[in-house]
Amino acid sequence: ANQLFALDEILIPSRLLAPTYLTADDETFAITTVASQSIPYLPDAPELSAQYHVLNLSPIETLQGGANIVVMGEAGSGKTTVLAQVASSLIQEDPSAGNLANHLPYYIHIADIDFSGQDVLGPIGLFITPISKQHSSFARSRIPAAIIDAARNGTLLFLLDGLDELPKNQFDKAVNLIEAVLDQFPRTQIMTTASPYYLGGLVKLGFQPMGI
Repeated sequence: ANQLFALDEILIPSRLLAPTYLTADDETFAITTVASQSIPYLPDAPELSAQYHVLNLSPIETLQGGANIVVMGEAGSGKTTVLAQVASSLIQEDPSAGNLANHLPYYIHIADIDFSGQDVLGPIGLFITPISKQHSSFARSRIPAAIIDAARNGTLLFLLDGLDELPKNQFDKAVNLIEAVLDQFPRTQIMTTASPYYLGGLVKLGFQPMGI
């Protein structure tokens, strides 16, 4: 279908189950609705809450406060589509991008990363090099500089797909690499994916789980 239609022509926009609180600019705000007072927050089973019209957010809205987000869902639930929806909004300069209007979206699948490798650019280089190699030599020399520049300026949005496809030991290695990248460039924002059954150390790193 991708050869016949652009994603935006056939996309049914995804919504994510809102948490009972949001953190923005180091402040935590409680979200109180009639539904939230009687229905528990179940990001691992959003289908149970959907029929009660609990608060939900667009993927772009979840990123507005600068939080790192992990989109949870079963295989085939649309997690990759969420990442593509965010990337498309930023590339097309959609007004809904809000605080992300000047951000550079960078999509990569975890399967493209060599966890055992090292890179002269440091941890972030392990995310950059696999994609750079897929381009011409002209673009290859410019991609790392553009991404590093965005990371330093706090305008880089990593869209990291496929963590839910990893076995537990590989998932934990991926989380360690994410932590290393955030240590290297603390202002980098990340949206990634996971199954509802294992989040490893993502929550400890401050990732906010959002059910699709």
